[in-house]
Amino acid sequence: MQVLKIDRKNNFIELIPRTLDDFWHLEKVLEKGDIVSAGTERKIKPKEAGQEPFKVNLFLEIELEEVSFEKFSSAMRLSGIIVGGKPEELIELKAHHSISLELNNKLKIQKKLIKDYVVERLRKAEAASRKPKLLIVVLDDERADFASLSDFGLEKKTAVFSGRSGKQYKSEASQKYFDEILQVIKDSKMDKIVVAGPGFTKENFRDYVKSIHSSAGFFFESTNSVGETGLNELLKKDISSIAIQEMEIVKETKLIQDFLLHLGKEDGLIEYGLSEVEKAIDLGAVESLVVSEELLLKERKKIEALFEKAEKLKGKIHIISKDHEAGRQLMDFTGVIAFLRFRVK
Repeated sequence: MQVLKIDRKNNFIELIPRTLDDFWHLEKVLEKGDIVSAGTERKIKPKEAGQEPFKVNLFLEIELEEVSFEKFSSAMRLSGIIVGGKPEELIELKAHHSISLELNNKLKIQKKLIKDYVVERLRKAEAASRKPKLLIVVLDDERADFASLSDFGLEKKTAVFSGRSGKQYKSEASQKYFDEILQVIKDSKMDKIVVAGPGFTKENFRDYVKSIHSSAGFFFESTNSVGETGLNELLKKDISSIAIQEMEIVKETKLIQDFLLHLGKEDGLIEYGLSEVEKAIDLGAVESLVVSEELLLKERKKIEALFEKAEKLKGKIHIISKDHEAGRQLMDFTGVIAFLRFRVK
């Protein structure tokens, strides 16, 4: 994301979404009542009878009512009531309209108040755009599964099967298997490749890559499993690889792991549930507040009230995607947890 301006005095933001991840971040930033402005196409009814309706390109300001973003769509839908725009003679004030915001199109946002977590989310999205594109390959001697890693989760790409059979596997079949895997990697055009899996296949593939292709940008890790289980196992590890240690999904996974660790110890340094977390915030005990994006979207007023209290007491705020295992685990604990500075019970 390219953040052009954050004016907290006038509660104004100007930005350009560059990737689909940016739409995912924007969904958390935008809220009902914001005034959003962007270029759009609108059908205009003619003033004189007999004339056909026509479409024109306008710059519209709408009071936001609803945000719709499908993860793999190329646009974000912003729906609301028209409150201004240009050219003025073609603007139908108070009419309903939906702006289809596409990548690389400028968006202006006027808020009633820009909260700290909104600024943090935007800066996080801006920083994420500078991170390398990452492909994960989890393989054994029978199949290789591919997934891309983004801030909103793992996106499964494809799978390659070895066709393992009999004595020929070690020579002809394994060569063909590795050829197909490397071709998928090349076609992905990713900056960094993490290859993981159990057994010796990973090491054999590493030797193969070094023999016919530059291994720059490749990182090799071990897992006990393959498939989705192997992918999730990789995210839970204390991975030293610089390729993925800064990705948000990895940080989020570690947060949930740390929570479960404290839960097992029963050391009193965590809380979960809206009422219990709110009590801990009121006591000034919350060091970090972790909320599911699913709960934020359902209970925005309640959750933002928690954010405001936590921010005043210098508490850190983390919003976790529902689209990977850590986010689903968080919902098992009501969607809101807190790490405490001191025991409150």
